[in-house]
Amino acid sequence: LGDILGPATETIARILQTSEGTAAQSLLAAATLAAQSLADVKLHGRRYPICNFFATIASPGERKSAVIAIAFRAIRAHERLLRDNGAEELSMENREAPQPIDAQSKSSILSEDVSFDGLAYSLAVGCPSLGIVSDEGGTFLGGPAMGSDYLLRAI
Repeated sequence: LGDILGPATETIARILQTSEGTAAQSLLAAATLAAQSLADVKLHGRRYPICNFFATIASPGERKSAVIAIAFRAIRAHERLLRDNGAEELSMENREAPQPIDAQSKSSILSEDVSFDGLAYSLAVGCPSLGIVSDEGGTFLGGPAMGSDYLLRAI
């Protein structure tokens, strides 16, 4: 995990009394989300977005909610900053110059539950990368994205 995420993982696991795997998974997910809009992977002449999928499976009481809250704290703070300060964000087309965006509708980076249509809209008009993060998988799997009307489009 390197010099930054490694010690952070150990500290979170020790303080929250959870496994290092749970802490590492959440920190890797947060780091990936933070980097998504800043870089792409170039492989064999093609560009691919930095994108990963994470699923932590842990028993109740293993501190998933607390770990997620800490791991994504900086991203939540960035969302608040975007909303509070008029939401200037680096655009994907011109990463050098900040572009103004509508603070209310375009400052969401994290979501706990989203439909396919909502996700597509957010990506089209909002931030260039989004994270669906929930400490309870049933929230997403049992939510509107997995309803019979949306299931085929969502998967």
